[in-house]
Amino acid sequence: MEHTAGMFTITTRLLLTPQHRQRLEYAVRSRRIDPADFVSALLVGNEPAPIEQHVNQERTASIPIRVYMTSEQRDTFRAFASAHETDMSVLISEVVAHALADLPDPPTPLQNSDHKAESRAYRRELARIQARRATMAAPPFWLDQYIADLEDYVNHQSH
Repeated sequence: MEHTAGMFTITTRLLLTPQHRQRLEYAVRSRRIDPADFVSALLVGNEPAPIEQHVNQERTASIPIRVYMTSEQRDTFRAFASAHETDMSVLISEVVAHALADLPDPPTPLQNSDHKAESRAYRRELARIQARRATMAAPPFWLDQYIADLEDYVNHQSH
């Protein structure tokens, strides 16, 4: 989102399946967009819907995140959460999960191709993010996990 003036910042947790988490991480990395902006864009124009109980049991990834909502959207989500005795994080997660389900899976790396250029790009990205994390007083958990995943990927690429 380019402009968040007039928007309310909601701090919540996304409850996602591992597949949806991979899609979210890939979308954020490939678009080079802030996760809060990406998730907020997914929420635009979407209304909360009733949650199926078995869906929540499949979601294992809990990602702390900020989202930006208009006052009308925030009031709609709050009213729906109150009427259905649920949490806003569950409603937001459901809308995000439905939007992520429409995105393609991240590409799998080709086993027999030359990855030197790609490997260098990932190493540069890793260094950039590690430097940014070092400037933060209390980096969020998801950032540490993202860096660990990226380090693991880079280490496996070099073998």
